[in-house]
Amino acid sequence: MISVLYVDDEPGLLELVKTYLERDSQFTVDVITSARAALNLLDQKKYDAIVSDYMMPEMDGIRFLKKVRTSGNTIPFILFTGRGREEVVIDAINNGADFYIQKGGAPQAQFAELAHKVRQAMRRREAERSLKDSERRLADIIDFLPHATFAIDRDGKVIAWNRAVEEMTGVPAGEMLGKGDRAYSIPFYGSKRPVLVDLLDEPEEEIAHYYANTSREGSVIRGEADLSGPNGQGISVHAKACPLYNQAGEVVGAIESIRDVTARNRLKADLAAKHAELQASYELLAATEEQLRGNFEELARSERRRRIDEKRLVMAQEIGHIGSWEYDLGTEEIWASSEGLRIFGLPPEAGPVPVNRIEARIPERNRVHQALADLIAEGREYDLEFVVNPADGAAPRTVHSVARLEKDADGNPLRVVGVVQDIT
Repeated sequence: MISVLYVDDEPGLLELVKTYLERDSQFTVDVITSARAALNLLDQKKYDAIVSDYMMPEMDGIRFLKKVRTSGNTIPFILFTGRGREEVVIDAINNGADFYIQKGGAPQAQFAELAHKVRQAMRRREAERSLKDSERRLADIIDFLPHATFAIDRDGKVIAWNRAVEEMTGVPAGEMLGKGDRAYSIPFYGSKRPVLVDLLDEPEEEIAHYYANTSREGSVIRGEADLSGPNGQGISVHAKACPLYNQAGEVVGAIESIRDVTARNRLKADLAAKHAELQASYELLAATEEQLRGNFEELARSERRRRIDEKRLVMAQEIGHIGSWEYDLGTEEIWASSEGLRIFGLPPEAGPVPVNRIEARIPERNRVHQALADLIAEGREYDLEFVVNPADGAAPRTVHSVARLEKDADGNPLRVVGVVQDIT
């Protein structure tokens, strides 16, 4: 059922619009002749959309629209008026109207268009809400990543800025979220300039203007750069970026991860310096050639071992099974990523999962429940290991789970977000 509030100072037109729209069983329409009275009604009842005339006594449609939007209400708003001036249309759109329909013409065609615009505005608003939910979940997952990571949407506005990037730059997420126009590059490089998320579609020559040691593997690009840390110290970073896709496979943004490789580069420089010293000694002390060759070979073996260890570390991070989860205190339902469900032996599925499906897999559910209750009630640390009996009959797994409590604007517990890793 679609509930519509129609505001117009012409009683005859009110009843005509109400009668036509309610021919469709999906619509229910409340009518009122005053914008001021409509504001009072909006405080008492929730509607799916507002249709308003422009020319009304006391408060016109634009002023009514402004009042609705300044109250924080994002309800779809359609201006339905006999005024067709361009400045009225521009004023309506600039102040948050979803559509502008001019009265006149065949009533049946006009009212059909009005019904279509109401549905279209509602679909648009639902899509916006879904996108915001996806961006919030992405930000929650990114926040747990160990490396400095941020993400932008297709408009170039920051939608995620994790704790590691806060530490690297000294800029809190609250100051960066929602900013665009490459403002995200300033904390790293001191001025606006392209970073890897801006260069995904550029040729290698363009990327090389800003980064050293660049490479591309499919849609992922990598590069290295030098920048200043929050305390003014110089650091070297390895950056990696790739597009973000929605479920339909469409590009909806980009994500970049930045790793501090200062220590690694210093080690490489130290190894290079030692190699140079050994080479000079070899040339000067031919009598000790055999000894110097042995030293050089040992250094080479050390370098190979170091590279092997580094590759193993990267491989371990890639194959480490880490799932994310979110517990809604209001609905008492759990949302989990596909990997989180796999750890519990459950098939991937969209939407919330009943709590009992997760609880049934934990033999020590009382201890896990108590840790969750302590986190919610007292803010205690939630960091524990426990055994899971997978639902698919696989062998029991030992998991490590970490979580934190999120609160609403009034400080009330809202949800718990966390990660779980199979450490068997």
